Amino acid sequence: MSGFVGVESDVWLMLLLLALLPTIGGFWCTTKSLAILKSQMVQLVELSEPIFALMLGFILLGQLVSPMQMLGGSCILGAILIHEVKLSTYRLNSQPQTGCFVWSLGLTGC
Repeated sequence: MSGFVGVESDVWLMLLLLALLPTIGGFWCTTKSLAILKSQMVQLVELSEPIFALMLGFILLGQLVSPMQMLGGSCILGAILIHEVKLSTYRLNSQPQTGCFVWSLGLTGC
């Protein structure tokens, strides 16, 4: 039995569910998480989405991971690692040091 525009009605239902769950649901989760977390952290989680898709596809569906997919996942993980190391180094260096003495001799006394 054909539905609207010659497409069966169960296909329209699947398209509607596909629009509601991952698209609108993902957007809602992103906007809610931006109210709780820093934007950098939210973006790092969203950047790791392809890696989770590869892992879930391998575990649940038995899909094999190609060398190019491994390379892409490694690039994403490397970028996240570089960002986190750079950010943690920045945080350590930018902490205000109060109550310190003898700056001119290089002694911090903190």
